[in-house]
Amino acid sequence: MTSVSSTPALIDPYAGGQATISYTLDRPADVTVRIYDDPANQLVRTLTLPGQSAGAHSTAWDGRTDAAAIAPVEAYYFTIKATDLTGRRG
Repeated sequence: MTSVSSTPALIDPYAGGQATISYTLDRPADVTVRIYDDPANQLVRTLTLPGQSAGAHSTAWDGRTDAAAIAPVEAYYFTIKATDLTGRRG
């Protein structure tokens, strides 16, 4: 996986803002994006994206948790796990 980025740096989910997380896959893979509350290091959202083709992709986070509540005003970070058809992770 290459070219991982997120824009914009700040979002306002109360005003409909969202962050776009972009990445490029060098082979087809199932992708999981996990978003964590930075100070608490707590998982707040999991985005599951199965069957992604090789190439450039993006997904959006609207500032909501897995329970659909708007996440508190904090710093957040994300991780991306890509597992190809052979089970290799990237």
